[in-house]
Amino acid sequence: MTLYAFRMDDVTPTMCRRGFARFRALFEEHGIRPLLGVVPDNRDPALEIDAPDPGFWEEMRALRAAGWSVAQHGHQHRCDAPDGGILGVNRRGEFASLPYDRQLEKIERGRARLREEGLETDVWMAPAHAFDRATLRALRHAGFRTVTDGHSLFPYERLGLRFIPCQMGVPRPVPVGVVTVYIHASWTPDAEFERFRRFVERHRRRIRDFSELLALPPRPLVRRVTEPIVGSARVLASRYRYPPARCSGTSRPSRRSA
Repeated sequence: MTLYAFRMDDVTPTMCRRGFARFRALFEEHGIRPLLGVVPDNRDPALEIDAPDPGFWEEMRALRAAGWSVAQHGHQHRCDAPDGGILGVNRRGEFASLPYDRQLEKIERGRARLREEGLETDVWMAPAHAFDRATLRALRHAGFRTVTDGHSLFPYERLGLRFIPCQMGVPRPVPVGVVTVYIHASWTPDAEFERFRRFVERHRRRIRDFSELLALPPRPLVRRVTEPIVGSARVLASRYRYPPARCSGTSRPSRRSA
């Protein structure tokens, strides 16, 4: 049996509000509570799309109170470290290749910022899917328990952390597995949003709140068998690009960004 969940990447006060709002309405219509990847202190110009929303943090707290999950999506989302890390989905990121002490500092600063806003979490979402062994050590030291990423068909554990795999950016049926679909709401074209809507309507009984995936047991043997296959497919699928982003919802950046 296949279970699906959704995560929303690049959630910031300056994201495209139209894009986020229509996904929020879709999920609320169907009673689905996804994972919100909140950037604690965004300094990435590519994510400055709309003017800062003064009600952003209040909205995030309200969604969390309604059962939506929250992940810390990096620190400042400045992906200027030239290393794609363990997964190899991208060739750059915010953390992979930085010294351990620097990574830990950034992780703890981001966590403190979310704590100030009442959104402290032990779920990690790496910008550009890029992290290395030092990142995982730092996450564990900082008190994180779960990473939303990984090449597998089922949850697994690595270096003391639970991984909930994230395999695709456009929903499609798969025969078996636990599938997380990532969403860049600010850049989802209208036609692709309709694809999301149809998928939700057709597969609602197999879609779970992200929080439900946290209770699933790890499948280490399955991970060892499927990781090379899923990883190769995911890296190959990430090699094409979209046009530059616009908030209108008609185009988007590279699917490899997150």
